[in-house]
Amino acid sequence: MMNTEMRNQIASIVKKYCGEQRIIDAATSKTVQEAEHHGANARSTVAQRYYDAEQYVRHISPAWATLDATEQHILTEFYGHRTRRTGATGRLITEYGISAREVYYLCAKARRHFADALKATVL
Repeated sequence: MMNTEMRNQIASIVKKYCGEQRIIDAATSKTVQEAEHHGANARSTVAQRYYDAEQYVRHISPAWATLDATEQHILTEFYGHRTRRTGATGRLITEYGISAREVYYLCAKARRHFADALKATVL
């Protein structure tokens, strides 16, 4: 049984990442068959995204919580910003005052720590 906090996290993730286009397509379809097709696709898409969000909350969120703030920040800079895919190394060099080699070392260390934490939540 999931607690209320977990349900709220799942609901917010589904709302954030659930594409509404298929639901709109179902509502604006010209034939019943088109609407049924889009409606079925929308339901299966929402169900899959709900499952993915549930897995995220169950496995990834606790693993992420094991990382310290610096590790989270480094991984977010490298992998979390979809709009800023380049320049993470430069930003971290400036922010922490370290060399590029040290940035890559810290990133690799944070990835290993996160991977180990993920393995622990799955097992």
